Amino acid sequence: MNPGSSIRISCDRPLDSAFADRIEAALADPAIRTLLIEFHCRAETETGEVDQILADDRLIGRLRTLIRQMEQSPKAVAALVFESIGGLQLEVALACHVRFAGVGTICLDFPWLKYGLMPILGGTQRLPRLCGIEWAARLLLEAEKNESPGRSGGGVAGSEGSQPA
Repeated sequence: MNPGSSIRISCDRPLDSAFADRIEAALADPAIRTLLIEFHCRAETETGEVDQILADDRLIGRLRTLIRQMEQSPKAVAALVFESIGGLQLEVALACHVRFAGVGTICLDFPWLKYGLMPILGGTQRLPRLCGIEWAARLLLEAEKNESPGRSGGGVAGSEGSQPA
């Protein structure tokens, strides 16, 4: 692989327009063939996401469009998950073509479920396809944090269409 053919993009929580700008630029750049999105989580950011969702923030609509472009792109888009993620980050990771999880236990959750807000970027469709209806139902309907071994990710770590371990 050419050194210039891939780009590593950091996805910090809470998501911001700078992240969306980096994804948009990478998708538009013909020299880039692979996007590696590395996820980092900061504690206590769920209320910021709730505020973004309830205020119908422009970023949410923009992320919805970018996620669809990522899915349809001929470029490989990989999620690198080394720690627990949730909310909008989890939705972005679910939209990647492949997900790689670090060693150890990783918690996945949608923290705003306890406020009655469902995933808004397609997570309700992607999660059951990747890890099965039972695992997804526990996460989506019972609003419980799901811990999964980093190697299997409850089926979330792997490629699209792969079966959960």
